[in-house]
Amino acid sequence: MNTEKWTMEVMGYVDPELVEGAARPGRRLPRAARAGLIAACLCLVMTGSVWALDTLLGVRLGETESSFGYSAFDIQAEVERFDLSRFSGELREDLEAGELRWTHPSWQSAADYVGIPMLYSPLLDGAAMGAGMNAPYVVDGGLTADQELLPEEERDRPEQIRLAFSRVVDNVEVTVYVHLYTQYADQEELEAGLPGVAWNGPRTLYREHPDGSRTEIGKAGVEMEFRTEGYEMACGDTATIVTAREQHGAEEYIAYFVHGGVLYEVHPLALAGEGLEAPDFRELAEKILDSFEAPGEV
Repeated sequence: MNTEKWTMEVMGYVDPELVEGAARPGRRLPRAARAGLIAACLCLVMTGSVWALDTLLGVRLGETESSFGYSAFDIQAEVERFDLSRFSGELREDLEAGELRWTHPSWQSAADYVGIPMLYSPLLDGAAMGAGMNAPYVVDGGLTADQELLPEEERDRPEQIRLAFSRVVDNVEVTVYVHLYTQYADQEELEAGLPGVAWNGPRTLYREHPDGSRTEIGKAGVEMEFRTEGYEMACGDTATIVTAREQHGAEEYIAYFVHGGVLYEVHPLALAGEGLEAPDFRELAEKILDSFEAPGEV
């Protein structure tokens, strides 16, 4: 497996006004409209289309860019914008001082510092740290790129608070990001799409020799084929698994799900060392998704 990034096809989604209207109490659609809506739903179910699946999951593919040298995509998700007052007092004090407490030795420490309920994975918490990060848990705050365009009182306010960690599971390094968006995140940008992963390329191919040396034999493009599908997690949430298929047939996976308005991103990256046995990466992604649960007393 490699750590190159991928692109995907643009997917449509249901107009939010239709969803809001369907959920509003005390209002019934006209008979003809109800019949049309039922027929449309039946059509979507019968076709089993990816469009319908993405609509139901709450995480969809947004705009994409694909070329021989670069591929990227956006994720559209039904996330909540949390008022900063809902985060812990300690985190808010650190924001006022201009410096977050980045590193945390345990999930409990990181969760208490964030102050908003998040799902917990005993599997990942008990696994060895990956090489991608130098602390068990990292908390950071992302700022907008257009700070000068914000009103004075909103400058230096984070658009998101992010919890990140890396673990080794079944010989594979897995990176997890937990995204909590604040009231300073632009609603239109959130609806347009959050940056997903991307590849820079093309990739150089080498032939390995017995003496350890290698010879460059050419370059391979990074254009990928993509598909999305739903996976019902053990905790009852439904994740969106994005499969990226390379031209030579290898596949990588990245999973997204939303719980309590918080966006979770799970990415089994690559083998943690040379000479290790590679598991089924798709089964590993499902195993990790199933490990998330409400923490209770952790």
